[in-house]
Amino acid sequence: MNKFYDINSEIPAYRIQVNRVGVRNLKAPVKIRRKNKEIALVVTIDCYSDLGETRKGANISRITDMIYGTIRNEEPFDGIEFLGQRVLENLFSAGGESSYAEIMLSAEYFMNRVLENGLESVAIYRIYSNVKVRASEPMLRKVSVEVNGMNACPCAMLTTRELVKEKFPDHGEIISMMPAVTHNQRNLVKVEIESHSNVIEIDDIISVCESVIGSPQLSKMGKELEGKRILEAHLKPMFVEDIVREISGKLAQKYVNLEDTARISVSSESFETLHPHNVYAEISTTMADLREKLHMQDASKQ
Repeated sequence: MNKFYDINSEIPAYRIQVNRVGVRNLKAPVKIRRKNKEIALVVTIDCYSDLGETRKGANISRITDMIYGTIRNEEPFDGIEFLGQRVLENLFSAGGESSYAEIMLSAEYFMNRVLENGLESVAIYRIYSNVKVRASEPMLRKVSVEVNGMNACPCAMLTTRELVKEKFPDHGEIISMMPAVTHNQRNLVKVEIESHSNVIEIDDIISVCESVIGSPQLSKMGKELEGKRILEAHLKPMFVEDIVREISGKLAQKYVNLEDTARISVSSESFETLHPHNVYAEISTTMADLREKLHMQDASKQ
């Protein structure tokens, strides 16, 4: 018996196309570049291709070798999405029978922050990429990022303000001018942009999100900055619906050159302090539809 016999190439007992076969939870150290800075990440990778009905098994070693070889020979990359792109390009250029391939990557992304009080801290984000390609079709990339922030409930604030007015009737005018007591909660924002373009930048998405929900969660801030952060949130109380709408609008303004067919998804989840459940909102649309809505809104204001 030939111990190197290729059983994978045999005809299967049931000749049925397999849509996806590959590896999951493969981990690799990867160096990436973001705006002229080099960052080391531990990336978790899922990678699949299709398998024709005349082949018993996929060549899994070919997939893993291609992933590790691409990382070893081509890093640093401009982002994990470009690592995914290069792996799929290399898989297809190496030949084979596959007509479809997909790769999903995720990693914790650390960003050093020097705060206004001089303290150094670190913000932690979760980044994702999903790259798909079919033979003779352009590659489709999805870039995603999760940003943790804080929001204050506007509904509870309105209620407590009226209660404080009742308690201090002589100071109603001043109370109306000030943020009132409300419950604040940790908020998780996730943005996904799926496009054929290379213009998406993770750091820019993070900046847009934080322009809406404020500075990120940090392990170290100092008491004064903690107080300022809480005050900022209470000066701008927001529903999860407000958050996803404002981030979507600002992303449309940021990526004016992104193709109309690009898809955008923005979600916000508040981990409630007052209730035993979370509150969630999501917008999922195309850039064309988003731009049309914003254009109509601007026109109505004129």
